[in-house]
Amino acid sequence: MFNDVETRVMTITPAIAQEWLDGATDFTNRPVKEAILIKYARDMANHVWQMNGETMKFANRNGSPIMIDGQHRALACIKSGESFTSLVVHGVLEETYKSMDSGTIRQPSDFLSRSGHQYVHSIVAAARMLFACRVSGNPTARGRGSVATNQEILDMVSATPELETSAVAVYSIAGGHSKLLTPAISTYLHYRFGQVDPDWRDLYFQGLYLGAGLKAKSPILLLRNRLVDNLSSPTKLTHTTRTALAIKAWNALIEDRQIAMLKWSGKKEKFPNIEGLD
Repeated sequence: MFNDVETRVMTITPAIAQEWLDGATDFTNRPVKEAILIKYARDMANHVWQMNGETMKFANRNGSPIMIDGQHRALACIKSGESFTSLVVHGVLEETYKSMDSGTIRQPSDFLSRSGHQYVHSIVAAARMLFACRVSGNPTARGRGSVATNQEILDMVSATPELETSAVAVYSIAGGHSKLLTPAISTYLHYRFGQVDPDWRDLYFQGLYLGAGLKAKSPILLLRNRLVDNLSSPTKLTHTTRTALAIKAWNALIEDRQIAMLKWSGKKEKFPNIEGLD
């Protein structure tokens, strides 16, 4: 059986990818996942797609090859207009399709852990937020184009070592109070606020997590109370709402504004910008 399997390295052009897709029209493939397609195409367009040993697989049906694995890569090749190099395997049994892609997918945190980084899940999540903000203006956006690829996350972490510094600082300050804001939100905001004013940033997080030096009408006290109440509330604030409220409290703090109420309505308000950032 294995004598019929052939493997070779090929450069797949958009024309070849289209030919392979056209030849597999009668093969019942999984539905196209648009988010994955966009991420693959972006990596190809940015020339960071790498040949890593994964294969494009073909089965023989009535003497003709039919692609049974590689649909998203082929579509991404066409969408990006860029060729890519891959291992191509011919002669795989068609019934093996159901066993493909059953392993655990490696995440950016796996690669960062191997490189000796600390608090990798917080760093990766904060990098995702930073990427989303640069694309859409909203760090919690999950729409098309706002979700970073693994390579984009790793590039972001490499270019922004301060994210790890912030992750370490947040863990040190927050301790058991980290549930007020998720480690991802805290790490992201710690880094972003530090770009504006590190001293005010430190006062903000010490006040939020430790309750240190908060006056009665402090916007940080309003935020802290709102988040503490949220812990026991049956209706939890969303990830987006908590991030927006934290930014609004920061804006009031550095503008020295006293506010009577801290609220954000996603239906009526745009996501707030961080005051002081360019």
